[in-house]
Amino acid sequence: MVQPDKVLFTFRDNGASSAERQSDGALDHLRTMIITLDLEPGAVINEPALAQQLGFGRTPLHVAIVKLAEAHLLVVLPHRSVVVAPLSISDLQQIYEARTVLECAAVRLAAQRMTQTQIDMLDEKERVLETLAQSPEAADFCRWAAVHFEFHYLIAKACGNEYLSDSIRRVLPASMRLDFFLFRRGAKGKDRAKYHVGIVEALKARDGQAAEEAMRRHIASSKERTLSLL
Repeated sequence: MVQPDKVLFTFRDNGASSAERQSDGALDHLRTMIITLDLEPGAVINEPALAQQLGFGRTPLHVAIVKLAEAHLLVVLPHRSVVVAPLSISDLQQIYEARTVLECAAVRLAAQRMTQTQIDMLDEKERVLETLAQSPEAADFCRWAAVHFEFHYLIAKACGNEYLSDSIRRVLPASMRLDFFLFRRGAKGKDRAKYHVGIVEALKARDGQAAEEAMRRHIASSKERTLSLL
């Protein structure tokens, strides 16, 4: 769905060293290919071929594989073979369960701790999501999914708790992969627009309880939609 040189989902630190940028670059590219389903669930990872395709050395790619295995996007099998993590009912249940616990806590804290600049950024992302959600084009959906990822990660960072935001950072990519799963089966981003608006409005009002409830409804709706399309 996306070009191999296109990165949509990144946590990159702009102050990283050259070696770290190489490792992060491989990580970002491989993460994007998994989330967008360019690498299908269950696909075997051919490290030499993938390193050549992406233009990274074997070491940065291997580091990326280890990190993505820790994030449950890859599975390392006996004899060192690596496959893209499958999607099962159990996985879906656990992803949404984790998101409910983590993101509801984060958004409640963010309601009190977000700066006005962060709220303005989130408001802008919500407007972009609403605009892109009207398009049926795959390219626009890729952009929608990337902004959706940024929307949720911005809230995680704004909660002011590094342990909580780091936990969300671990589960968010697995959840974003479900967006592409839903898109393939006909679901559109516009179905979720009202939940993003509710989250932003509650955060603007500094209402932690309302923000938590809006996030809970958003995640519950996503879970219900995903399970209905299996």
